[in-house]
Amino acid sequence: MKQRLKKGIAYSVAALLSLQMLTLSVIAFPQAALAEGGKYLKINDSVTEETQVLAPNEQSEKIAVQLWQNDGGEDSVYTATEKVQLTLTSSSATGLFSATEEWEDDNDITIATTRTQASFYYKDTTPGVHVITVSDSDEVSVFGSVTYSITVLDRF
Repeated sequence: MKQRLKKGIAYSVAALLSLQMLTLSVIAFPQAALAEGGKYLKINDSVTEETQVLAPNEQSEKIAVQLWQNDGGEDSVYTATEKVQLTLTSSSATGLFSATEEWEDDNDITIATTRTQASFYYKDTTPGVHVITVSDSDEVSVFGSVTYSITVLDRF
């Protein structure tokens, strides 16, 4: 974590010095209206760092997506009663995803039965702030979608 923080600081300082700093923002929130039954997707902040700044074509750290529910009381983690297929998309045409750390392009991840989350990695060759969307692939979207942003610097 310290090494990743130092790397992030180095990227930020280099970008500031070259006046190329892009605004970094990470936004993780369920869609305004919860999916049917109060179930939704959420980025698991205990696994995913709040901010990720990447160099072009650098692989992100693990990004975890978790199932949640609100049954009228407090929100709580939800355990899948059947597998949940999720589709990954990016606002950047050059954004790529992998379900494994040993990179293999894949725009789909699965949360297995009796599990609460799945993870993926992201990389992109195009600088900018890219919006990533994780969506429930089911025809009747039980969990909806979650979006957040990740920044790729143009140089460091």
